[in-house]
Amino acid sequence: IAGLMCSAIISDTLLYRSPTCTPLDRMAAEALAKIAGIEVEEYGMQMFEAGSDLKSKSDADIFYQDFKKFSAGDTQFGVGQITSLDARELKKIHARLSNMLPKAKAEHGLDMIFFMLTNILDESTLVLCSDEEALSVASRCFGVSVTKDGDSVFVDNMVSRKKQFIPKMVGTLQE
Repeated sequence: IAGLMCSAIISDTLLYRSPTCTPLDRMAAEALAKIAGIEVEEYGMQMFEAGSDLKSKSDADIFYQDFKKFSAGDTQFGVGQITSLDARELKKIHARLSNMLPKAKAEHGLDMIFFMLTNILDESTLVLCSDEEALSVASRCFGVSVTKDGDSVFVDNMVSRKKQFIPKMVGTLQE
């Protein structure tokens, strides 16, 4: 039970890298790890590697694995997220999902869709955008340029949709 509880904390806090992580989370996880006889960093890496093996999943399964809808004023938008330890895997997912965003936008009747490809190790996120308007909003929101791929923006020091992406995006859309 201690191992399961520790796993939940590691997952929720992205191995203490998420801004949602509190000192109490870290203290509880370390105490639970001691009871379970696991080394947190090594165990967390193994856990994320197992959880981020997306080769056998369809594009739709990956896209909708962690997809949520939001609103800011009159704007309805969707945000999906995948986390991984492997930058190469994230590049492959980027290629697979790029075409899904415009389709999902139309299917759900949303104004824009963003998909966060989050690298846990370097605490960064490549944000795929459904169209030119979404690219413009994301670029303005995070003060970054559109990537050379032309369908995304790269944001350093961002891993949390809840604490980092959504509040800034809502604020930008309400300006």
